[in-house]
Parts: sequence; C-alpha cells; structure tokens
Amino acid sequence: MITCKMNVSKYNGQYVTYGLDFFDSGRMIRRIPNITVSFALIRQLMREINAANLSEFHIDDIIEDFLT
Repeated sequence: MITCKMNVSKYNGQYVTYGLDFFDSGRMIRRIPNITVSFALIRQLMREINAANLSEFHIDDIIEDFLT
C-alpha cells in the first residue's frame, strides 16, 4: 500500500511550494516537489491518496489529473 506525506520547499523567503513524498512499507519510493502553492489543496490531495489504497504505478496519473 502506498502512502504519502507532504513536503515543503521554500524559495528565497519569497514563497513556499508543497509537494508529496510517496512511501511503500515505510520506504520512500518517490518525491515530487513543487506541485502547488496551496497548503489546503495539497493536504486534500494527500488525504485522498492515502484513503484510496493505490499502487505506485498510479502516482504519475494522479498528479497529472490534479494539475489539469
């Protein structure tokens, strides 16, 4: 089962972006930074992914759907 946690990137003190780190059995398998500047949106996406019990093969599709 894949789980994810939020990651945060700060740029020159000007702005913050949020991304996701993906884990399989506690081992990080993927890091996708800079998905959005919205804390609320990334938190909702993270909750939906964690509730969905997804395979790692769906990560790219999930992020693509979110961004379109």
